[in-house]
Amino acid sequence: MEDTLRLSLTCAALLLAVSPSYAATTGVFCKNKISFIARPEQSGLLAFKIMGSTSSNNVVEVGGSAQPHAGGWRYQVKSTTSPEERCTLDIKEVAGGYTATTVDGARCQSSGGFGAYQLISNVAFPASSLVQGLKPPNGTPDDFPAVDCVRKKFFSAAEPKVFLVAEVSGDPPTDVVRNLIAKDTGGWSGIFAERPTSIMRHFFTEGFNRSWAKAMTHNQDEPVLDGDPITGQQMVTRVQIISIDGGETRLGLAHVVAHLKVSAGGETKSEQVRFDLKLEGRNWKIDDIKSGDMQSIRTYFRESYKA
Repeated sequence: MEDTLRLSLTCAALLLAVSPSYAATTGVFCKNKISFIARPEQSGLLAFKIMGSTSSNNVVEVGGSAQPHAGGWRYQVKSTTSPEERCTLDIKEVAGGYTATTVDGARCQSSGGFGAYQLISNVAFPASSLVQGLKPPNGTPDDFPAVDCVRKKFFSAAEPKVFLVAEVSGDPPTDVVRNLIAKDTGGWSGIFAERPTSIMRHFFTEGFNRSWAKAMTHNQDEPVLDGDPITGQQMVTRVQIISIDGGETRLGLAHVVAHLKVSAGGETKSEQVRFDLKLEGRNWKIDDIKSGDMQSIRTYFRESYKA
């Protein structure tokens, strides 16, 4: 009997030595644009989801049930066909927070967009990054919603999963639009050219400039845009701002509507132009322009030139 009891106590001690504490912190953590949901289970497993986004909105997402391992937990997806599909994430609780680290040869590359897997290669969520009042939901980790670390809440099912970069160093969206319009004196105004200019690279997203450059390869066959790209009008001689309305700047997107007075062909008339903006790096840049009832530039390029 004593030998049996001694053996049972020894096994229990070994189990405690290699297993994480069941009292590990339950919660939702946010560090810049990376979120971590942790729900320790009574079985010793850790239900979790880690999600992050690059400045270009390439998202990496890894979640599941991690097994006890070396005083923490390990989550693994094995593949014999592709190293990119292998994913090993070692998770440890540290002073009320967590650390997560991938291992060589299993970096979870297929779990995200271009380069996004690097966000979770070695990341720490200190106790100070715990979002107060936000608790992991019931259900499996697959059911865990994405976390909006700006508004400190879960995204609703209807919202796009686009993540706002924590720091914005450039001009706000309304000033970006205002500064561009100030350069518009009609036609292409020295702003636009067949190949994106330095001014275009400053004001417009990489996606807009790629679309523009591809569409302009057809400019020798016929004029792709024979008017002012901003107002959509021909023979423009002057553009004045009446007012600018800025929409919400959340989720890495913004919409600005400019009410303009446009002098063109000897006439002056009012025009409403919508600008869609997107965060690239830490700067707001214009991703599309729509004047009045006309198609937006990106829609026109896509439908007419597959650009």
